Amino acid sequence: MRLEQISVGNYTYMYHSLKYFLESVKRIGVRTIELWGATPHFHVDDDGLAGAEALKRTLREYDLGISCVTPEQVMYPINIGAASREERARSVAFFRRYVDVASILECPRMLVTSGRHNIDESAEDCFRYSVDALIDIGHYARQRGVRIAHETLTREGYDLSVRAADIRRTLDAVGNPEWVRGMIDVDESARFGESPKDFVEAIGAKNIEHVHFVDGMPGGHLALGDGVLPLGRYIEELDQAGYTGYIWDRCDNDDPTLTTGAATPGLMALGAAAGVVGPAQAMQWFNNLVVGILSAGYTGGAQTLAFATTVNKLTEGDVNVTAPNGTAGGSSILHLREGIERFMITGINNAGASAQAQSQIFIMWDRI
Repeated sequence: MRLEQISVGNYTYMYHSLKYFLESVKRIGVRTIELWGATPHFHVDDDGLAGAEALKRTLREYDLGISCVTPEQVMYPINIGAASREERARSVAFFRRYVDVASILECPRMLVTSGRHNIDESAEDCFRYSVDALIDIGHYARQRGVRIAHETLTREGYDLSVRAADIRRTLDAVGNPEWVRGMIDVDESARFGESPKDFVEAIGAKNIEHVHFVDGMPGGHLALGDGVLPLGRYIEELDQAGYTGYIWDRCDNDDPTLTTGAATPGLMALGAAAGVVGPAQAMQWFNNLVVGILSAGYTGGAQTLAFATTVNKLTEGDVNVTAPNGTAGGSSILHLREGIERFMITGINNAGASAQAQSQIFIMWDRI
């Protein structure tokens, strides 16, 4: 697990200002947040889309990204599985507004839980209503380049999606695997004796859109170390299900090339011969990494830790190159991370038409 995979949610900061939360995140070195959409930080019905634009500017001032928008939705009046047609319509409209918020914030995903039913009402009717709502929300989200993360929930009244198999059933019924996927809350799933491995087996690693990683007894959503969950094993299971790397998408025969020489000092420092022609994207990527590492000026001794930190930052982040040799024709080769395919969108006026799924973006290939 890498630092850039970690986001901090504002759930536990509900009695603090948004400024305090953002400053706390910056202080511990985390680069992304998960936005719990609720007062006092942000609520779409109070702040509107203009408020989302203002929040976007604030996040840029703090140099923070956003991994997931999570609207408050576990109590009345939001319920996509309600028996009341009016309540369902209001709930779907609510989530659509938050999809617009996620789009404005350039956030790749939004969290949606299942609906709930009264004890004396049909669970199957509630399931059908929830699926219909997820189909609607997923279609709306696709048009705006936002994916839906469907979460298990075990609170009173929620019994539709509490296990990995329930998420599988819902995803199969929705039938939109590129834009409506499952997610894991390790504390919620532990209440039923399940772990990330069970979700990988049930829905497949590519269908795990997001993870809530907290401790528990199980239950309680505790700070890491305050509960009894085997968090180390959970991390191993998640690591075994994933992969990391860089996105090279301009290395074909008809893409720009580069010749080693004065423009590639890093490669020359490693002993590369002058006049070698290769894909400009890959050569600039490697050259610029080498230049960055060499510029750290390692001299040994007490500087070892600082040098190692510099190298880690260089190899775990995006690499700046000369446009259009970056990913999607930009000026950076993007490091592979969850949700990165959103940055492959080239037609911002019609994101749904140009958006690509993770499985459509090649990362490495063999030519036989």
